[in-house]
Amino acid sequence: MLKELSIENIKKELIDKISNNEEVLEIFRKREYSKDEGKCLREYGDSFIKDNYIFNHHVPDDFDNYIFVEANEFEYPIYGNSKKEIRKSYSVDIMVEITDISELDKLSILLGDIATELYPNRYNYTNQSLFVTKKGSFGEYRCPKRIIKFTIE
Repeated sequence: MLKELSIENIKKELIDKISNNEEVLEIFRKREYSKDEGKCLREYGDSFIKDNYIFNHHVPDDFDNYIFVEANEFEYPIYGNSKKEIRKSYSVDIMVEITDISELDKLSILLGDIATELYPNRYNYTNQSLFVTKKGSFGEYRCPKRIIKFTIE
């Protein structure tokens, strides 16, 4: 059975799989939290992580720890026989940033594995690093991120 591809379905599938992956959750469980966040983590458990750090939309630039998933839809014509067909493809971006940069590569590989498991026929796959300059209370700093990109049809 083929999956019905749509922006909504792709994001939902990826978010569900990421939010329920024990290794991903463990990375977020062991990061340093403020006193209030630590209290919420103890009180609400993994649902606190899922609700506050894993998103199905782009997050503001002032966030420091997150995973977000975005999908984009493209249509293009396929010419064959005498009919013109329209085909859709979806480009997917999964961005991750975490203050414990020693976990960043591991987390990005886990996210890539999740994408491959859900969409084994994906193509144009990349797992690339980038740096963003952010403003903090002590001035500007460079923050590493990773973005996993791929296309599915």
